[in-house]
Amino acid sequence: MAPDGKRAVIAAREAGLALYDADSGARWRAVIADGSVSDARVHPRFPDRVLYVGQGNRVGLRDMVAGEELAQRSTGGAPLFARRDLRALAYEAATDRTVAGGADDLARVFQGLFDESPRQVARVETSGDVVDVSCCREGRFLVAADTGEVKWVDETGEVLWELPSLLPSALGEEVRVGPASGMDVLLTIAGRVAFWQPRRPLLVPSDYGISVDREDVGPGTPS
Repeated sequence: MAPDGKRAVIAAREAGLALYDADSGARWRAVIADGSVSDARVHPRFPDRVLYVGQGNRVGLRDMVAGEELAQRSTGGAPLFARRDLRALAYEAATDRTVAGGADDLARVFQGLFDESPRQVARVETSGDVVDVSCCREGRFLVAADTGEVKWVDETGEVLWELPSLLPSALGEEVRVGPASGMDVLLTIAGRVAFWQPRRPLLVPSDYGISVDREDVGPGTPS
């Protein structure tokens, strides 16, 4: 969903992308040539455009209304790619930073990805496939792996708080995260909702059967 609520995009895997306009009811569709689409975001500054990731191992940008693919540009080398399929994507317009992660157990932070000189400015290692990223809160973003691991990370890639792996990696895409109030986090694991406060233990339904304490990493505890 776009920040103003007027546009929504659906990433439909092999069916590609669909962008909807809430006011007019218009719909624009696109089939991506190099594989299925795993995640997508409406560009907050250009609502005709959609950022997406999938089997192409890159972050794509498409003008859905014009029907044009907008390629990454680079004055100093090749466009920026991941080693394996990307599965999750987030974008912060204020800093023009894109966070993307996937099957190579890494979340990458790109600056100015579609400017003249895009660059990778940080990366975060995870214990499994990155299946969700959420951006941003005071320049910080969330990364979730299919092992149940969740990390709060700053714009330099430093891990501020970490929730260790909870369950075997068979969880796959069932892990989802999103910021609640302050630095608190809502997450779903294996179809159940949990609430994580980085400065306190994880709160989960009583029938979940697990208890996990938070882990602070880095030189100090952020305020």
